[in-house]
Amino acid sequence: LHMLENDIRPGKKNAFAFSDFYHIESLDREHEGLDIISMEDFLKRNLENSAVKPPKNEVDWNNKNLDPLWDHLRTVGHVKKFDPWSCIAVIPSAEGEEAITDLQNIMEDVKKLPDRDFAGNPIDVSAPAVERLQEMRADRDELCVYDREMQGQRLLHFKMDPEEGHRLLIHFYAFIFFQDWKHDLWTKRFVR
Repeated sequence: LHMLENDIRPGKKNAFAFSDFYHIESLDREHEGLDIISMEDFLKRNLENSAVKPPKNEVDWNNKNLDPLWDHLRTVGHVKKFDPWSCIAVIPSAEGEEAITDLQNIMEDVKKLPDRDFAGNPIDVSAPAVERLQEMRADRDELCVYDREMQGQRLLHFKMDPEEGHRLLIHFYAFIFFQDWKHDLWTKRFVR
């Protein structure tokens, strides 16, 4: 994150990280079961794993060109294109094909419902999945499912490359849907 790039006055900081604005470490301490680590810690943990080992065993990428690291993670990680303008990223309430099929059937039911205006009349957060999915559908007819293939990966990498259509520039609450309403509510409150 660069700010005031042309300000080169001595002592003036013009490069910032998320940790300069958000207290990520405190979130890790406050929420049991949530394990947030830095990229450096992630790379250190994977030095022994030849499949994920960082380029040249470099773990500190601060103030460096990140392109070699991103290229490496795209090579060793699982990359799946999620287009927020054509699909909704959905997280099933359970593992396995049955839960995925259930979500796909819910979406088919949503497509059959008449269009509805939710402005000023939102759906309750604990409503059935079909109603919650209808509310956030917009013009999207497809689901981008966190499927068994993704669930089985050691590393998921969400690529950002607008030229190839990899860009998740959208409000998370308009794109990510958890079938379990309690997970959906927790995640959206947490991120907000």
